Amino acid sequence: MLKKIASGYGKLFYSIIKIILLAFLCFGFSFIIVYPLWKWALSSPNTYSIAILFLLVAFICFTIIKRIRKQGALISLQRFAKVFIILCGISGCIFSVLQNKRILALIILIAAFIIYGILAYGLKDIKKTSKVENKTQDKNFNTIEE
Repeated sequence: MLKKIASGYGKLFYSIIKIILLAFLCFGFSFIIVYPLWKWALSSPNTYSIAILFLLVAFICFTIIKRIRKQGALISLQRFAKVFIILCGISGCIFSVLQNKRILALIILIAAFIIYGILAYGLKDIKKTSKVENKTQDKNFNTIEE
């Protein structure tokens, strides 16, 4: 019984030590990465901003190209349109509220909600029918080849 209790406390303390070491490791790596970036941002804000903007644009382009290759252009375009509608709706509402045009903000919110609904739920049938049409075209193509 004492052996079980001792092994239980041993596992507990070992887990606590692993968590503390992991926290120090994360702190050390974050300091190694963040400190030079912070110094760069303070010493030359223009080049830092341009570099970070370039990296952000490159990451977004990479992600878009990766999704297009993985899912196809039509589905990727539809998902991009959904995200674009959401972002434009939110930013339009915020901008309108900051300009004291709350009714316009409400109209933009309702329009974004309706357009998103059309994109998300109204175009699902188009994807299904296009897949069915592609399968029938493939079957016809295979029969023609044989």
